Amino acid sequence: MSLLDDFTGASQRRDIRAGRDASLGALSSGMQTASGQLEEGYNQALGYLNPLLQSGQGNQQMLDDLMGLNGPEARARAQQLVSSDPLWAGQVGNEQMAAQRALNARGLGGSGTAALAGQRVLTERYGDVLNRYQQGAQQGASAAGAGADLSARYGSERAGLTYGNAQQVAGVQTGAANALSASRGTLMNNLMGLGSLAVSAMTPGLGGVSAAGNMAKGLNSLWGAGATGGGVTPVSGAGTGTYTGNYTGGYWPSGMRLS
Repeated sequence: MSLLDDFTGASQRRDIRAGRDASLGALSSGMQTASGQLEEGYNQALGYLNPLLQSGQGNQQMLDDLMGLNGPEARARAQQLVSSDPLWAGQVGNEQMAAQRALNARGLGGSGTAALAGQRVLTERYGDVLNRYQQGAQQGASAAGAGADLSARYGSERAGLTYGNAQQVAGVQTGAANALSASRGTLMNNLMGLGSLAVSAMTPGLGGVSAAGNMAKGLNSLWGAGATGGGVTPVSGAGTGTYTGNYTGGYWPSGMRLS
């Protein structure tokens, strides 16, 4: 069966299909592994950025509230949150008292200048609060930019990986299809080869005798030497298998005997 499969090209086609399937399986496995590693790296990088993103969003929200961008109620809540901080309130109070003492020393304690000095301290410290929230929002914006760049590169890498894998799969399938197509001519090629061999065998060569004729002549010579060589000579009635002569060895045809 194996020789017949080899002759017809069936075994060759089995080998081609097996190689194709093995290659496609390896490409699929490699694609899954590479995709998993790429996604793992992407998620890990996002894990580093997420705290900055969340913090930045919180800072931006508070900054917008303090600036009144989200309405008066949101601004009032934000200002209450800032002023309720004892550290901030203590710092403002200490600075206002220092300014008041300086003005008192100058005899301006009850003047409008004293009131303006206290308000100026409050405004400056309030500005410091706004600056801190703005810096936090900027850090979040930077993290958002890094996350956007990371997402873009992840998408590009994923697309390149998918496209490259598709090209390799197409190459394997095309190569297998071409090889299978070529193998379908194996039987015809082998039959034509046998026919050519038969024609060559029957074509007369040197001396006007074909290869097949030479083979037949050789066989006849072999049988002739076995029947008549070595001193054995046929007598009349050769068809009965009875011969006379001296046998000195060599080939003795079956069914023949010495008289």
